[in-house]
Parts: sequence; structure tokens; C-alpha cells
Amino acid sequence: MTEPFMTYLGQYAQPLLLIEDQMIAWCNRSLSDLIQIETHDLIGLAAATFIHPLHEFDDSKMTVHASSISHATGEKLPVEIRSSPLGHRRWMLSLSPQMGHLTDVDTELLRERLFALAEELPVGVFYAENGLRLAWVNKAMASIFERPRQDVLGTNWLECITPESRALAQEGAISSLLGKSTAVDVHMNSGSGARRTVRFSFSSITSLSRSAGFIGTLEDVSDERAEMEVLSFAALHDPLTGLPNRRALNSELAQLRPLVRDGSLAGVGIIFCDLNGFKAINDNLGHMAGDRLLIETANRLRATCRKSEVVYRYAGDEFVVLTTNPGQADEPDGPSRRFKDAMSRPVRLDKLEIQVSISIGFASTNSDNESLEQVLARADQSMYMDKRTSYSEKSEPEGR
Repeated sequence: MTEPFMTYLGQYAQPLLLIEDQMIAWCNRSLSDLIQIETHDLIGLAAATFIHPLHEFDDSKMTVHASSISHATGEKLPVEIRSSPLGHRRWMLSLSPQMGHLTDVDTELLRERLFALAEELPVGVFYAENGLRLAWVNKAMASIFERPRQDVLGTNWLECITPESRALAQEGAISSLLGKSTAVDVHMNSGSGARRTVRFSFSSITSLSRSAGFIGTLEDVSDERAEMEVLSFAALHDPLTGLPNRRALNSELAQLRPLVRDGSLAGVGIIFCDLNGFKAINDNLGHMAGDRLLIETANRLRATCRKSEVVYRYAGDEFVVLTTNPGQADEPDGPSRRFKDAMSRPVRLDKLEIQVSISIGFASTNSDNESLEQVLARADQSMYMDKRTSYSEKSEPEGR
């Protein structure tokens, strides 16, 4: 059969199954939905393990048999099978569920067992038989919502999702109605007013009346998300000063690079700062005093930053200020003087008041071909020149 024709059959509402040499070679989505088993899990199986009993199919004419097929639950689903020969030992089977059998006591018992199991699961469980309207939820889901079950059924569950997350929750549910399993993390307001982060996992189902619905689980992932945010913050921030760290700076430079290249951003400036004489303070007054000096330096630099500027702790006693507005009219020679003035006031460490200073280098983008890493290197070189000039003026040996 041609590929376009097989594509058409794949979307056909009637459950179909292709048998080649007593093996399952292909099936369409309707059969997968009926038995809740993915198509790729069926292909390659021996037909006799799926169809009970497996009758002999005629190579020369269509035959009709009553049989049953395996459901994902392990139960046997009664069907009528019409086999159409396609060639030597190849048949297309059309399967029609026997509706009368599906209302038997056995099916009702299976339903009760499944509901009893779902009711006791520690995660929220729900299902919708038609569209977005929930028909049933278990007690764990009602507990996560902190609402009576009836207040979650129908489309009420969507009203509990925060407005900014509601479209994402709807998109996840609709994707499952179209046959795609989806998981989404959204924010919701519980019955107590607490804001929670929850994860919906949706999978498609098709009822015996062929209407599209979904089944899924709900988990409260508020603690998980909070822990991830803490870890993410720690990865990008210096634990002593609370400033963004070198990794955060590199990440920001990577994001700014294409904006500078395509002209979306006029330019980027980098101010490289280094504390003068920090090693002597650390050695003579101790590491606690050195830490307090670094914290005070970070606070002063942060307070001096304008809207377009962010300060990072680069390494040790080095700080970098990144600006996306390097050519400000009130600072034709760059912002270095503003940051030096911020560090000119004495710093009090316990009962001792010390005078500190910083060396600063400033560089900004001046060429389309220059990378931001090269601008950073120029700012670093400029800072060294400032440090040498400072030590030369004081007739002190060079050092950092």
C-alpha cells in the first residue's frame, strides 16, 4: 500500500491492524486509543499474543470472526474482526468493539478495581471523558486543590489555575485531546489561598462512544521548584556578597553578544575594579575583616550603579560593572570617577577605620568585529595601568 494511503488509514476512526506472517506489522491510532497501548509497543508482536483466539484468515476472501484483544489493563476486550486479504499471508483487520459485552459485570468490576486503585494513589489522578471537563478526581487531587471534589469537577479546575498559567494548562489538556501526551508546570491558588506550583501530566483517552478525553496525574512540585530556584541562584551568585558571579557575567555577555552584533544594542561598556592593598588588609587584620571589606565594597558599588549597570564579583577582590549605556552624556570620560568616589570614604571595621581605594579600568565596544570578551580584556588591561599609575604616584611597589 502507498504511503499516502497508509497515512489516511492511520487517521481512520475504525481500529485497524495489519498482519504479516502472523506478526503485527502496523496499526492505526484508533486501535492504540481503544486498548491504551502505544502503536510502537504493538508492532512486532505475534498476533496470537494479542488476538484471542487467533482464527485462520482466508487468503482469497474476507472473513468475519468473533474474538477478543488484549487491553492495557490485562483484560480481554470482545471484538468482531473482519479480515481482508492483501496478498500472500498479509491481511488488514478491521476491529469493532462489541458494545453489549462492554457493559457486562466483568467490565464493571474492572472499572471498580481501577477506581479503587486510583483513589488510594499518593498523587492526584483525574480523567475527562469529553473535552476539558473533569468527570472524576481522586482524594489526593482534591487535597492538593484544598477543595471539595465537586469544586474541582467540570471546568472548575481551570478556575483554580492562576490567570497567567491558565493558558498553559489549557494548552496541555488540548494537546492530549489531539493525541499528544503532555506535562506542564503551572501555578494555582489552593482553597486556603496558598499559591502552589503543580505539575499536570495529560494522556489521551477515547471513550467507547469515540469522544476524545484525557486522563492524568497532578503533583505538588512547589518544594521541588523552590529548591531548584535556590540552587540556580547559588550557581549564579557569590555567597559572600550576594552579587552575581563570574558565571553569571559570562552568561550575560553571551546573551548580549548577538544584540550588539545586529545593532539592537548600541554598545556595551565594562568597568573592571580591583581593591588596592587588599592582601595586606587580609594578612594584617584577618580574613573576617577582609570579608567585611569585600561586602562593604560590593554594597557601595551596587549602590552606585545606575539603571543600565549591574555589578558582578569577578574573582577575589575584583569586581566588574557591566553597562548597556556606556556613552552617557554626563560622563564623557566614562563612569570610572563615580565608582572611585564611592570608595573614597573610609571603611569602618569594628573600632578601626581604614582608608581604601580601587583601581579601575573602563572599555566599551568600538568595533563590530570585537567580541565582548575582548572588551573585558581591554578593561582589565586598563585597570592594571590605573593601578601602576596609582602606585607610581605614591612611590609604592606594585602589587595587588
